Amino acid sequence: MQGYEILENFPFSSETKRMGIIVRNKETGAIMFYLKGAEVVMEKKVRPEQRASLAESCEQLATDGLRTLVISQKQMTDQDYENFVVRYQRARASLNDRETKVQEVIESIEDGMEFLAVTGVEDRLQDHVLETIEKFRYAGIQVWMLTGDKIETAKCIAIATGMSHKSEKVHEIKGDELVLGGAQGSYELKESIERYATSNRQKTMLMIDGIALAKVMVDDLLKPRFFQVAAEARSVCVCRCSPTQKADVARAIKFYTKKKIACVGDGGNDVAMIQEADVGLGVVGREGKQASLAADFSLT
Repeated sequence: MQGYEILENFPFSSETKRMGIIVRNKETGAIMFYLKGAEVVMEKKVRPEQRASLAESCEQLATDGLRTLVISQKQMTDQDYENFVVRYQRARASLNDRETKVQEVIESIEDGMEFLAVTGVEDRLQDHVLETIEKFRYAGIQVWMLTGDKIETAKCIAIATGMSHKSEKVHEIKGDELVLGGAQGSYELKESIERYATSNRQKTMLMIDGIALAKVMVDDLLKPRFFQVAAEARSVCVCRCSPTQKADVARAIKFYTKKKIACVGDGGNDVAMIQEADVGLGVVGREGKQASLAADFSLT
């Protein structure tokens, strides 16, 4: 057994999508910085030669419907840590833009991390989810799934919940496969949206990731067209979606469809979306009570 002294602790937040800790080994005196977070963030933090291995490991677990987290480490010298502490304390004492300055200091030690492992966790569904979503469909209610998961994980969850059947098609709009800069990016996005518009939307689920969605949301021509097309889809899944994007999507659906919406969530990431809805439903569970306290109705 080895003993460790915790030197610094950087909590998880929905914006940074990662958490970190600096510890000192009581026996050897070695200082280690450990960083854990979402693959989309961590792939930029680890060493370039390890990124392919990270992506492959995450892909394999996500294909099985598991939620992934990447773990990395970096050894710090005493001088490295002392320099960090001086800058960190100065940032925390700042009277202007404190949070931004603190985050910049933390990010300064997050480069060149050594890739350790990927964890895969099954996100088990509540009872009767499949039947509930089927009843929504029979009632003429359209279902959107807004999630921070990778597109492969989101596909598996969509099938498990009945949003999409294995035999049905999925129309994917993936930002990393599009040239998102300038007019060319807008043209490619528009082409992909129009291809879905001409398909059998009642037998094809629409799936878009956060990167492509960000481009849609700032384009005054693409945005209304996207929500017009998506409103007639059998179901819609937005993956790799940030908490802010969840709220933006809820707001846009109300604005462009002129319909009432209900938003259901069980964690702090869902609070902004729930507050944007006409009816907010918060589920009390392992994610805590943040969503429940922000909602119009609380469900166990």
